[in-house]
Amino acid sequence: MKCLIALIALFSFYASAADLDPKIAQLFQDQITAIEINDLSSFVKNGTANFQDFKKADFDKVDKEYLPLFKAGYESTYLTSLKQEGLQVYLWKLSFKNGRDDILVKLAINKENKIAGFWFQ
Repeated sequence: MKCLIALIALFSFYASAADLDPKIAQLFQDQITAIEINDLSSFVKNGTANFQDFKKADFDKVDKEYLPLFKAGYESTYLTSLKQEGLQVYLWKLSFKNGRDDILVKLAINKENKIAGFWFQ
């Protein structure tokens, strides 16, 4: 029975990763790349009007904290998606090669396929 439950869980994981829309995967990678190259305009270009109001000072704080981790090397793993407050929220895990704790990344997309939020936890 335990083996069957493990197989179902494993299948569910691979099914959820396979179900990820390539456009969403690209949006995620575009956000990470924008941070890596410290490019606020690229970071907000696919966002809602509110998301495009992201302040340069706030972006620089994100860049300062996470850029060294990205440069050290990381692996991203898509986890799943869920609906929250009218948005589709996609979750990834970032694992760092320097041994730092993993980070949960949330990418929130509205009905017009615009980025409404992008968070690290």
